[in-house]
Order: sequence, then C-alpha cells, then structure tokens
Amino acid sequence: KALPSTSQVTEAHTAEIVPGAFIKQGRKLDIDFGAEGNRYYEANYWQFPDGIHYNGCSEASVTKEKFVTSCINATQEVNQEELSLEKPDNKLYQRVLWRLIRELCSI
Repeated sequence: KALPSTSQVTEAHTAEIVPGAFIKQGRKLDIDFGAEGNRYYEANYWQFPDGIHYNGCSEASVTKEKFVTSCINATQEVNQEELSLEKPDNKLYQRVLWRLIRELCSI
C-alpha cells in the first residue's frame, strides 16, 4: 500500500490542531464533577476529551481570565456539533463536558 504524500499528511496534521479542538487519548482525569457527575464520568471517561489544543499564552499581555475565556470560546466554536449532541443522558453529559472544558482551559 502506498504511503500518503507529504501534502496529505500535512493537511491532515494541520486539521487536527485547530485551536479549541478536543484531544481524546482515553485518559481519565482527576476532576471533581460532584457525586452524580463523578459516577457518570467514571463510566464514560473515554468518550470525553482529556486535552484541548490551544496556545494563546505566548502573548505577555494576556491575563489568565482572558486566556481561559478565549480558550472556552474557541472550544465551543470548534466543537458545536458535539456540544449539541442529543443523548438520553444529555444534561449530565453536557454538565460534565462543560466542567471538563473549563478545567482543561484553566490548566
């Protein structure tokens, strides 16, 4: 089987690192979601992101609050489809996902 050309690899790699894009490597993070959220996350953590592609702290004038807000906004924009998924347990999924996004943007 032929290897993809360099341009194809570059395009695919570039597409993966959009600011706000979720990183999903199946790692379980140590975040407190509350009793119900913790049980849900424990059972489903592999469905959630364990990182977010975002680099905006290279600018010295950016405050942490501005950085976190910007990261959350970029993440919301890039992941609109996943953030609006209709699931049977949608409210709990959304609550856990948003808490995770806030935590990952604050790290």
